[in-house]
Amino acid sequence: MSYTLILCVIAFIAGIYQIFLFVKAKSSGAPIKGKVIGYEEGHDNRNRTTYNPIVRFQHNGETFEMPTELYDSTKKFELDSEIEVYFLEGKDHVVRASGNSAFTNGVICLACGIGLLLIHIFLKH
Repeated sequence: MSYTLILCVIAFIAGIYQIFLFVKAKSSGAPIKGKVIGYEEGHDNRNRTTYNPIVRFQHNGETFEMPTELYDSTKKFELDSEIEVYFLEGKDHVVRASGNSAFTNGVICLACGIGLLLIHIFLKH
């Protein structure tokens, strides 16, 4: 089995997984407008500082303050800015699916998988 075929399979799996996460958030989450009230600071696997927005929103008359799992190396949103999030009941975080890069990442991975498959086919002949 060649390396291009292995990379092709990995790209396809990653693409399908990213699109699955996007669709799951859209289909099972309630879209809600929330305000960015702060950031959690953390570190990625390379020990670089990351920022995760904390959003305040209301759902069924209750007010929630939850992290979004939108880790980034910069503070992407201004404090008090409004973003759309998807609230998944029973979870301790919200998912920002509208404008999220999960779908875009999935499409890119699938395109890379197709490209690698074509390379594998042409290198074989």
